[in-house]
Amino acid sequence: MNADDAIQQFCRKNYKILTSRELTKLDYKDLVKSFFYEQHSNRFGQPSLKDVQFSLVSLLHKNGLGSAKITEIINNGALFSETSDSVREELLRTLIAKSYTSDLTPDQIQTIKQVGAYKALEITKGQEIEHQKQTALEVLNKQIEDRRQEYESLPSVLEQEPVLEPDFQQNVEETKLWWERFYLKSDPVPRKDGLSSIAEDMYEAIISKTKPFTDTLSTLEKNPTYLFHTGFLLVGGYGYGKTTFIDYLSHYLINAGILPLRISCTRCSADASGFADSFFHRLRKTLLDEAQKITHV
Repeated sequence: MNADDAIQQFCRKNYKILTSRELTKLDYKDLVKSFFYEQHSNRFGQPSLKDVQFSLVSLLHKNGLGSAKITEIINNGALFSETSDSVREELLRTLIAKSYTSDLTPDQIQTIKQVGAYKALEITKGQEIEHQKQTALEVLNKQIEDRRQEYESLPSVLEQEPVLEPDFQQNVEETKLWWERFYLKSDPVPRKDGLSSIAEDMYEAIISKTKPFTDTLSTLEKNPTYLFHTGFLLVGGYGYGKTTFIDYLSHYLINAGILPLRISCTRCSADASGFADSFFHRLRKTLLDEAQKITHV
């Protein structure tokens, strides 16, 4: 056993006392005298306080005491109370050096020893990059294979049965309505009820405004009261567009703030008095409906 071993044995034996805040100078001298003079007959001499401090810090670290706890002992322990700032900083640096552990694997450390730090870094990083490239390539190949299998599983139009064209019978086709000849389920622009089946926002898109349309609308724009106290005759065969014209004219008048009333003359009121009775009955009902709407607003 040499002097360093003796100091380490001294610190190990008096571990609790040396780390206590209640340690006094007299207590420390008695410990040194008992161990080095009485037990070992001054064979290793008297150690300096600095040697004991460094040995104690090394022992604390070997025993697994955390760096924070050891730092607290260095800063506040009684054994270190009169330590100079330079020695205290040296102790803390030693503790940091002892606390440092490498993140390198044993194989990487062995590589550094064999080829040097720079060459080892080149080898290690090269292997890491190669591994990353290989992993990315495997992921990409898997994605390509998945897409290929997905594509192959899709049904092909070439595998479908051919669609046969319907037989064309000219005598039958000529009797069909225009929308039936296009195999539609119903008339997309029904005409027999005027615009009753058409949404208002579609009026401008589907109506072809002939001269009666343009003349009437142009006059109404100049004089909104044009139709008051006047009359005109609207004549045309079935499907000519009479009802459509009246529906659109009603739509136009409503947007202009004028309430139109439509009164149809039926067989039961074909004479003048019947027509008047029908008119006043319809007028009364329409005005009643409008009054109810207003009073409920």
